[in-house]
Amino acid sequence: MNLPCRQIRAKIADSLDSSMDPVVLEHTQVCAGCRKILKQTAQLLDAANGAWEAPSVRIVSRVLGLMPESRRILVGKRIQIGGLLPARGPVEEFQIVIGSEDVSVRLLATPERQGWVIRGRLPSPDWLAEAEFPITISEDRFEMFVPSLEESSFELVGPAEVLRIPALSEVIADES
Repeated sequence: MNLPCRQIRAKIADSLDSSMDPVVLEHTQVCAGCRKILKQTAQLLDAANGAWEAPSVRIVSRVLGLMPESRRILVGKRIQIGGLLPARGPVEEFQIVIGSEDVSVRLLATPERQGWVIRGRLPSPDWLAEAEFPITISEDRFEMFVPSLEESSFELVGPAEVLRIPALSEVIADES
């Protein structure tokens, strides 16, 4: 069973409290983002297990270090587009820059037999990419396969903000 990252992450804490769910284990072996969340959650639970009395300053700082204070939600908009885009939509590889005033990402969309491969680079190594479809992350690059551009929305999650990337079909059509 191949569940989306969001569903796997909802199961991580329960899996750590009891025996490891095989679906979570299988997914975290191939998904770097979920593997990082699993490690952080395990660290958080380890820190909490020792806190039967008032927590020490060390434990409080460790827990606070694992949890971002808050994240701004940024919605990506088209900044620049390159490639041939006929009136009926893209049929060939194209590049697009999507972002906000503070953060942007260049994406390369390549048509494949059964859909599209979306590739990009994370704004920095401490960012993650999350989507309904599995995302491969290698160092600061990510790649995902989607059946159609209508299903290509995803989020880039940073330490202090989340950049929501709308479906590329919407971004291409956006004239603003």
